[in-house]
Amino acid sequence: MRERQEEQIWRKLHRRQTVVLVSFLLLWVLILGRLAQIQLFRRSRYVRIAERQYTSIIKVEADRGLIRDRSGRPLVLNRTTFSLAADPKVVEQPSETAAEVSKIVRISRARLLRALTQKNTRFVWLAHGLTRQQASRLRALEIPGLRIVRGTRRAYPHGSLASQVLGFVGRDFRGLSGIELAFDAELRGKPGLAYLQRDARRGSYLEVSYPSREAKAGNDVVLTLDYTIQEIVEEELERTVEQYRAKDGTVVVVRPSTGEIVAVASMPSFDPSRAERFAPERWKVRAITDTYEPGSTFKLITMSAVLRTGLRRPDDVIDCRGGRMLYRGKWFRDTRPHGRLSVEQVFEVSSNVGTAQLGLELKPVDLYAMARDYGLGTKTGIELTGEAEGFLKHPSRWSGLTPAMMAIGYEVAVTPLQMAMAYAAVANDGILMKPHIVREVRDHSGHVLKRTKPEPVRRVLTEAEVAELKEMLRGVVERGTGRNAAIPGVAVFGKTGTAQKFDPKIGRYVSSRHVASFIGFCESPRDTLLVAVVIDEPKGAYYGGSVAAPTFRRILKRVLRLGEGWQPPTHIVKVGREEQGAQRDTTRTSAPAPKTVVLPDVTNRRVDVAERLLREIGLKVETQEKGMLVARQEPAAGRTVPVGTQVRLTLYSPSGNGGITVAMPDLVGRSLREAIGLLASRGLTAEVVGSGTVVAQEPEAGRAVERGHRCRLRCSPRKPVVAGVPSTN
Repeated sequence: MRERQEEQIWRKLHRRQTVVLVSFLLLWVLILGRLAQIQLFRRSRYVRIAERQYTSIIKVEADRGLIRDRSGRPLVLNRTTFSLAADPKVVEQPSETAAEVSKIVRISRARLLRALTQKNTRFVWLAHGLTRQQASRLRALEIPGLRIVRGTRRAYPHGSLASQVLGFVGRDFRGLSGIELAFDAELRGKPGLAYLQRDARRGSYLEVSYPSREAKAGNDVVLTLDYTIQEIVEEELERTVEQYRAKDGTVVVVRPSTGEIVAVASMPSFDPSRAERFAPERWKVRAITDTYEPGSTFKLITMSAVLRTGLRRPDDVIDCRGGRMLYRGKWFRDTRPHGRLSVEQVFEVSSNVGTAQLGLELKPVDLYAMARDYGLGTKTGIELTGEAEGFLKHPSRWSGLTPAMMAIGYEVAVTPLQMAMAYAAVANDGILMKPHIVREVRDHSGHVLKRTKPEPVRRVLTEAEVAELKEMLRGVVERGTGRNAAIPGVAVFGKTGTAQKFDPKIGRYVSSRHVASFIGFCESPRDTLLVAVVIDEPKGAYYGGSVAAPTFRRILKRVLRLGEGWQPPTHIVKVGREEQGAQRDTTRTSAPAPKTVVLPDVTNRRVDVAERLLREIGLKVETQEKGMLVARQEPAAGRTVPVGTQVRLTLYSPSGNGGITVAMPDLVGRSLREAIGLLASRGLTAEVVGSGTVVAQEPEAGRAVERGHRCRLRCSPRKPVVAGVPSTN
C-alpha cells in the first residue's frame, strides 16, 4: 500500500517536472523564434526605429547666390546669423544657466529663467541676432541643453539702392519680388543633408559613419546695372520728386546699341531689409508695371509714320491755325499760338494742332503699324516679372476722333520702358533691341553659366528716316520745348511730353493732374546713352520741358563726367537693310586707371553727398563756412584736374539766399503757372501784375540774380479756349 502511494507521488512529481521542462523548452523556442523574427525577418524595420530614436537627418540650407552690378560689385549679400535655443528638459540647473547666459547675451536673468523652466516643451528660443563672439563664448560654456543655431539672412550693403529691381526674400528665403523672384531657381541653390546622433544627455554630434550630401550654393546673378549711374539716377530723381511734390517718378537709362538697362529707378522706393514695413506699391518696378498716356513723346511715332509713308517732308508747311482747331466737337490747342510751321517746326514746338492734322492725314493702319513696330502694346520681354503690355487699339476699334488723339499721345497706354526702347531704336540707327537687365549667371566659383547677348528685334526705320528724325529731336533741344535738356558741347536729342491724366470716375481728363516726361539721348565717341524721365503728378510746374528735361540734363551731365569710369559697350549690334537679325561683336576694351578726372558740379547739393561724390573719384575735400548745401566749389565744375586735387567747398544754409546767383529764365510767352514754377525751381519769387500769359519780365532773361530775389511779371489774359483735348507739350 505504501509502495503504491510512493509510486503515485513519484509519477505526479515526474509529470510536473516534464510539464516544467516542456514549458521551459517551449519558452525558449518562442524566444528563439522571436529573436529569429526580429534579427532575420524584421531587422530592417527595427533598425529604422532605433535610428529614429538616436539619429536625425537635418536639411543643410544652401547659401543663396549673390546679386552683382555689371562690374561685379555685390548689391545683395548673405550675412551669417546666430541664435540661442534650449531644451528645458535637459538643462539641469536652470537658475545657474540663466545667470551665465545673461552675462553674454545681455538678456535679463529672470526672462531667461522663465524660458528655461517652461513645461511640456522641448524647444525654446532664448536669443536672436548674436554676434560670432557671443556664439563662441556660449559654446565654451558646454551647458547641456543649450544649442547655437546658425542661420543666414539677406543683406543690402547699399541700402535702398535699386531696391525695386533687386527685390527681397521671405522668411523661407524664397524670392518675393524683383530679381530675387525672377531668378529664384538660380539663386536658391540645392540644400544638403547631414546625420546627427544624440547621446543619453540629448547632446548632438555629427555622425561621420553615415553618408552626407553637401549643400550646393546658388548661382550669382550679374546685372547690367551700373552702381554709380544707378546712384546718380536715384539722387536726381528723388530731388525732382521732392522739389515738385510729385506722386512718384521713374527714370530708365538704356544703352541703345545693346538694349542693356544701365539704371532704372522709381521714387518713392523702399528698404528691402524691412520690406514688410512698406506698402506693396513701393515694391514695383514702375518702369515695366505702370502704364500712362505718353502725350507728346508719342509724336515721335507719328512723325515716323509720316516719313515712312512719304506723306510729308520735314520742310513741308502746315497751318497751325493760331494754336486752335475744332474737330468733331473737340478743341485741339497749343500752349502758344502758331501760324504756318514746317513739319519739323511742328515737332520742335510740339504743336498739337499741327500733329493732329498729320494724324488725320495718315491711314489708321499706318499709324497703328508704326506703333507696333516700335514695340508698343506688347511686352518687351525683359527678365523681370510683372511687365504690362500697355494698350494699343486696333484700327477696327478706333472712333472718328482716335487718329487725331493718338497722334498727340492719347488713347494709347505705354510703360516707361516701352517708350525708352522706342527712342533707343532711333538712337541705334533704326534697330529696335530687346531690353536686358541680366548680364550673366555665374556659379559659386565664378564660372559663367549663361551670358546674355544683344538681341535685335527688328529694323523699325531706314537710315535716311533715322537721320531726319534725329534732326527733329535735336531741334527740340536746341530751339523747341526741350531747351532745358541742352548740355553745352554735347549733341543732345530728345522730346518733351506733358499729358493730362484721365479720371475714370468722372469720365474726363483732369486739368490739375499731369504726367511730365522727357526722353532723350546723347552721342559721344565712347558710347550712346538714353535717359527717359517720367514724373507723375508734379505740383506747381508740370510741363515736361520744365520738370523732366532738367532732371534729364543733370543725370546726363553727371554720367558724362564719370570719364573712364564708364566703359564702352562689349557688343555693338548693327543690322543692315538686307541683314536683319545679324549681329557683329566687338571685343571688350579696357582703359587704364585715370590719372586725371573731370570735376563734377556739386553746387546746391548736400555737403555729405558732395563730399562722397568727390572722394569716390579720388579728390580731396575742404569745406569753408557753415551750412548744409554747397554754395561754390573751387576749382569750378568741368575742369580736368589730377587725381588727389583738393576741392574747396563753400557752404551755405538753406534758410537764406547765401549770396547764390542764378540765371533769370525766359518767361515771356509762358503761362503764369509755368512761370511761377520755373522761378520757384531756381529759388526765386514772383510779383505778378495782371493774369494769364507773361508778356514782360524784370529782370530780363539771362541776367544773374540772387536766390530769393522777387521778380516782376506783367501778364495779359489769353483769348478764351474751349475745353476739350488736353495739352501734350
